[in-house]
Amino acid sequence: MKKYFSLLLLALCVIFYGCPYESAAPLGDKTASKYNKQLDGIWWHFNNEDGTKMQLVVEKADKQTASVKSKMYAADGTQDDSQLFRAYNTTVNGVEIMNVENRESKFIFYMVQAEGKDEMVIAAIGEDFVKANLADYKNASSAQLLKFVQDNISNAKLFEQEMHFFKKDSKLYEAKRKEFRAANK
Repeated sequence: MKKYFSLLLLALCVIFYGCPYESAAPLGDKTASKYNKQLDGIWWHFNNEDGTKMQLVVEKADKQTASVKSKMYAADGTQDDSQLFRAYNTTVNGVEIMNVENRESKFIFYMVQAEGKDEMVIAAIGEDFVKANLADYKNASSAQLLKFVQDNISNAKLFEQEMHFFKKDSKLYEAKRKEFRAANK
């Protein structure tokens, strides 16, 4: 059975691959969140198609919040981008959604799903779906966003650009890294 947990910022990565919905209001109340220690560590996403990769370093910031640093690497191995985020989880109908806050105090929302202890899948709430289905999406309140996500959580169109991350130094990470290197020689 797939276990959902608050793998915070790991969702960051989707920012570079899709067009996630951005909001001035968070999806949930930070004080109701609790940091999940399973988030700690270094996680990698490998894109075999274009040779890029992303690293997420996740650390506990406080009882509710994680600090996530994302680094994007180009196909030639040079670092393209680096960003720092704060994140906390909101549970919606049993699904963990990360509220990822950027430096401009805007929020992007990611579903995070554990695939065992060494792999996680993340997907962003997509801008196109929100625009098409939420009235006044530009000025939605936290309550409006929460109701919208509750009503649509089982709709696969809510999420976009699914990405897999692997915990550094795990057997799965080593296998995926080897596969990535072979595909990008």
